[in-house]
Formats: sequence, C-alpha cells, structure tokens
Amino acid sequence: MNRDQLNDAIHDRWFDAERVSLIDPQTLVIPFNSQHTWKPKPDSSNYDKELVIESVKSFQVTDEAEIRYYQFDEILYDEATSSVAITSSFPIKIDVVVETFEVSIRPAGGE
Repeated sequence: MNRDQLNDAIHDRWFDAERVSLIDPQTLVIPFNSQHTWKPKPDSSNYDKELVIESVKSFQVTDEAEIRYYQFDEILYDEATSSVAITSSFPIKIDVVVETFEVSIRPAGGE
C-alpha cells in the first residue's frame, strides 16, 4: 500500500490518542475505526483496524487539545530526516523517527 492509499484508508477515521503504543521496541500501533463517521466511537470494539509503523527508533505524541479522540488527516514522510508525521484536523501530532518507511494497515489485534 503506497502513501496515497494509506492516506485514503485513514483520512477522517477516528482513533484514541491514549491507545497509541509500542507493541514491541520497534513497532508502533494505532487502533482505529475504519468506518467513516462524524462522531468518535469510544467503545474499543469499534476499533477494527490498526495503523502499524515498523522500524521505529522513537516517537512523540503532542496532544495540545487533550480531547482523547481524534480523526486522522494524513501521513507524511520526510526521507531526509527519516521521520513519519501523522496529522489530524484537531491539534494533535504524532511524530515517529524510523529507520525505513514501513507503514501498513491490518485488522485489529493482528500480527
């Protein structure tokens, strides 16, 4: 899946900022609701997909609004700095430094 396809798949989909986590030292996972809806669905059973970022060296979540539930806007990649930025239309940003750009979507709880 290329970046345009990834962005199409996640744009305006809801995620819970408190569930952004490393599942192992180099894999960041963000569970999200793949259904397009205008209201967040805080029930974790609605998070049917995971955005997965591999080869993670470090990450930082800057959550200015502190509202917990956000919609993805887009995934950006800066090859010069090996950094992935995940943005939202709300004031939150997820910055990830990676060794290589390895981002995918899988079913929730997948491996």
